[in-house]
Amino acid sequence: MSLALYNHDGTWFKVTSKDVNLETVMTPDVMSLSITEEMAKMDSGTIQLLDRNNIYSRILRPGVKMYISWGTRLGQPNASQRNPIEVMINSPSGGGDGGGRITFNCSFMALQSRGSQLIKWYETGTKADVIAEVMDRIGILPSNREINFARGSEGITSGTKICQNESDFRFLVKYADEWRAAFRTGTDQKGNQIACFVDYAKLKTSDFVIKMTGSGSTHFEYGNGYQSILSNKANVLEYTWQDHSMDSANGQGVRIYEADGQVQMLTYNVEDETVTTWRLDPKKIEDELKLHDMAGQTKLMASYLSAQTFEEVKRFFIEDTTTTAPQGSGITVDAKLMGDPTVTASMIATFGNGFPPRIGAKDRTWWIRKADHDITTAGYFTNVSIADAYAFSPTGQKI
Repeated sequence: MSLALYNHDGTWFKVTSKDVNLETVMTPDVMSLSITEEMAKMDSGTIQLLDRNNIYSRILRPGVKMYISWGTRLGQPNASQRNPIEVMINSPSGGGDGGGRITFNCSFMALQSRGSQLIKWYETGTKADVIAEVMDRIGILPSNREINFARGSEGITSGTKICQNESDFRFLVKYADEWRAAFRTGTDQKGNQIACFVDYAKLKTSDFVIKMTGSGSTHFEYGNGYQSILSNKANVLEYTWQDHSMDSANGQGVRIYEADGQVQMLTYNVEDETVTTWRLDPKKIEDELKLHDMAGQTKLMASYLSAQTFEEVKRFFIEDTTTTAPQGSGITVDAKLMGDPTVTASMIATFGNGFPPRIGAKDRTWWIRKADHDITTAGYFTNVSIADAYAFSPTGQKI
């Protein structure tokens, strides 16, 4: 049982489900499909239906599983498509407009990547071993994953143990951020679940997106609007770029977070591109308090709580590690393309005609961090967000 939308230009999407009878969905009621693919997030999207009699809102309830595929140039030699991804309906919505038209938004997420929800301590092995164990629970086979990040060989002991108290997917997202790795799950061309957890720079040699789409990179050319597209001289309809290098969102360049029950700080040094980790040592506070009577301890605690800068409390922290951390160019690019199902997040991007020389600098790896696929009766368009291969701008602001 399925519902589908086929456009005059050959673009299409198809939805099937074993949970509900989708034949009850009238083809003229299918309005659009929107799918978002983003690094470190589960794929999500919405199917919009014209729901004249509020039938679809009763059939397509939260928890219903569906399989969604989409593509271009149906039946033609140069056709391309994305094989079905498994999703689950969640948080549907709807409404009526001033013209009496009632719509139903069937929102969904690729929840097969979520994994289990548990509390667990990791005290042995390496960081790469931890990532592999979590991927095992999600159901990603060793042959369908790539784990290759610089800190993966670091050992874990009882003194550096790691606590998991969230879903497997959320755990992988958290430590990809902390260990500066690119993480994403997806589905290969055979329908198997796949994943990568690699250094951003290694995306250039990763075969993750090749398994998903058959292509590991995409080239962007901008010309004179639609005419250039029609003549196959360009694939970018429009684009914008922004340089974030003077942003100062992080103030003093200090990020405070909690790991394994301990307060830690990351300080960013732009000049020599380093990141220093500071770990709170409660014993240092205890030792200093022992040097004073009750009144003195009260005064000290008041000074701790009123501290305005890191330097005022720095003596209570241990400089844990210092690692090189290239900060990136700080440039992001947003582009609108004619619909292309082979374009996805984590794909390497290269730039040609129509872009300023500073965009796509050859000394950096540029990658798609987000791709939105939108198919309506008007056609199919893909919008992408692109950055260089490092997660932080020169100011330490995460982009």
